[in-house]
Amino acid sequence: MERITRRSFSKISAGAAVAMAGIKSSSAAIRTSSISPNDRLTVGLIGAGGMGMGDLRDMLRIPEIDCLALADVDLRRVEKNSTAVEELRGKKPEGYQDFRRIIERKDIDMVIVGTPDHWHALPTVLACQEGKDVYCEKPLATSIAEGRVMVRAAEKYGRIV
Repeated sequence: MERITRRSFSKISAGAAVAMAGIKSSSAAIRTSSISPNDRLTVGLIGAGGMGMGDLRDMLRIPEIDCLALADVDLRRVEKNSTAVEELRGKKPEGYQDFRRIIERKDIDMVIVGTPDHWHALPTVLACQEGKDVYCEKPLATSIAEGRVMVRAAEKYGRIV
């Protein structure tokens, strides 16, 4: 029997979810103008480095997802990756150096936390408090206690993390 790794399981699961939803994607820019605003999900990226941008690119394969904002402490990275999102989708997201500007925006439904590991907890908890769902890079936390705080925030505010 072939051994299944966590990484291969994640890839298979993600592919199956996309296939079951009937979502079509392509490597070219995806047309999103025919999708109702009620069927859209808006996302903000916190931590616009390699992993965060990889996660965002994967999400942007789904036509119903729009990226409205990027935040990173390195503004050169924000500018470069905002331009990359504009090339993919035709609209340039807002750029911030302070991730809290994304969390306080009422027009963002969810955030991707692609910061270094020791910065996962704070944006996740604050996003939950503001009513946003969160996709957080692994490892989720740097300690069990920190992870528990994140889980409690998701449960308390009824968010998907």
